[in-house]
Amino acid sequence: MGRDWKRLDLKGAGLQQMNARYVRDMRRPMVAYGLMAGFPLGLHRFYLKEPLGGAAYLLLTLWLLAGLFLGTRVWLLLPGLGLLGALVFDLFWIDRRITHLNKALRMRHFLQPGHRPPPGYQGRRDAPETAKDPSLGEQPAAFNQQEAMLRALLKADKGRRTSRDRT
Repeated sequence: MGRDWKRLDLKGAGLQQMNARYVRDMRRPMVAYGLMAGFPLGLHRFYLKEPLGGAAYLLLTLWLLAGLFLGTRVWLLLPGLGLLGALVFDLFWIDRRITHLNKALRMRHFLQPGHRPPPGYQGRRDAPETAKDPSLGEQPAAFNQQEAMLRALLKADKGRRTSRDRT
């Protein structure tokens, strides 16, 4: 199946529609890195909803161009180094920023206003640090423990059935 399912919209308020909206609105690393080709304009910063960083790129570019036209070579060093330093920083920053933006977007889409977790909800309880916390109460049994309990119940039930059948 191709990517046609992403354009499918059943016009409902269900999970399928929320997933389709989320996929449509999420930020993608390939687009951000592609926009880095236009880094003097700060396009990748604007795409990642960072207008101050995009404006800083534009100001540094204008400063560099003004220095080129005025012929002051000493003043070319500062905006040139600033642009290159920001570009190197952004190579590492983009992945973290996309993760942050997509996580916030997912929360906005799936945690609509009025939908709160149940009272006393503490999130996932299978983390090792919560398993040792006595204030959280008894931890649910692991899957293999649940299977062992079910097998023991079946054996006990078979024993009761055969003794009942004899009487």
